Amino acid sequence: MAASHMTILSARCRAWYPSQLEADLEDLRKEHERAQAEVRAGRDELERTRAEVRAGKDELERTQAEVRAGKDELERAQAEVRAGKEELERTQAEVRAGREELERYQGKVANHFAGTSERLRELTLQYRAVYNHLAEGAGDLCPEGFEKLEDGLRLDALPEESETPEPESH
Repeated sequence: MAASHMTILSARCRAWYPSQLEADLEDLRKEHERAQAEVRAGRDELERTRAEVRAGKDELERTQAEVRAGKDELERAQAEVRAGKEELERTQAEVRAGREELERYQGKVANHFAGTSERLRELTLQYRAVYNHLAEGAGDLCPEGFEKLEDGLRLDALPEESETPEPESH
């Protein structure tokens, strides 16, 4: 029984084995095609990802270039601001110097006119002294002609010392 059982089993295996092998082989082929399709899809996805990475790198480089250009522009603007501040400081110093010079000049002008006013006051006093001297001399030396000259030599024809105008200050 052992031998016949073996023969029956062996015949069944031989009948079952090729058809099963063909089915298994067909399943393996289908699985292989699915795996190849997945690999192709993975490669396509990898290529898309690589393209996105390249595009990202390009965008990053453009952004970095823009940042560098922005930094350069900022540095130029800062340099212009510094130059403007320096020019403003120079201009302010020139204005201060001009004001100081103007104040000195105004002081000189005021001193000059004060001196001129004092000299005119002294001249008026000397003129008055000469006038008084002439009037007294005319009265002493020419009493008969003094009356004819009296209107022109009146002492009140000259302003009084207190009537001298004060110098104006500016």
